[in-house]
Amino acid sequence: MVTKLNTVTAAPGAAALMEGIRDFGYWLGAALADIIDNSITKHASVVEVETNMFDASPSILIKDNGVGMSATELRAAMVLGSQDPRAPRDKRDLGRFGLGLKTASFSQCRRLTVVTRANETAHAALETEVFGKRVLVTDHDLWPVTDVVAAYRSQSDAEFSFRQLKDPHVVSFSPMHHWTEHNIRVHTFTCVLALQIAHLMRRQAEHAGLHMSVRDLLDQLAGIEETVLIYPSTGGRPKARRMLTQTTPTQDQLTAIFNLTAWAPKS
Repeated sequence: MVTKLNTVTAAPGAAALMEGIRDFGYWLGAALADIIDNSITKHASVVEVETNMFDASPSILIKDNGVGMSATELRAAMVLGSQDPRAPRDKRDLGRFGLGLKTASFSQCRRLTVVTRANETAHAALETEVFGKRVLVTDHDLWPVTDVVAAYRSQSDAEFSFRQLKDPHVVSFSPMHHWTEHNIRVHTFTCVLALQIAHLMRRQAEHAGLHMSVRDLLDQLAGIEETVLIYPSTGGRPKARRMLTQTTPTQDQLTAIFNLTAWAPKS
């Protein structure tokens, strides 16, 4: 018996999607930094940020002197997920998934306007200098070619980690309430160490068959909470009993992976 399969295109609801990506966890500073990343990618040496917060329709204007975008590049830049994270990128390209411009902007507003003018001379010079074939130079003479290419592409992992340092729901490097060099160094070391531990935990969960991002992992662990029940007593001090709140199957898996029962309150 042959069953005919019908293919249906399930397009997302635009309004619901826009409201959904407004809740990606950006604070204003991180959103501006993510947008300015695009200016750096386009070889901007000057970026200006102008704010108008006192009118009935407040706005933020970001201007740069980069090489600009063609009409095709502009259309691609306005599409969610416009970039393949596995594709090789220029060393100046701080983006990875083609989401930052849109998610960062809509986390702070409901209207995004992009105006661009391509500098043809600068664009041609950029094509000559950067575009086309890429030559990788390494001192790891014994490495196979595949390992050299993989190491080059893994720079995106380091760049993605820097983005996570700006995410208030992961490590939250900012705000930093320190002013002396020593305290700033300690704060930076603590944040990087925390991010490293979070990635090691994600790796351990991955090896145990639980596939999730660092942010999802931390959200699930944060949902494992302890509550204290106070029982009144007829005489003397009231009795207290500590117990965990109800957990999900995913949280139960994480509890087993990280042996959290050793730290749970005793029954």
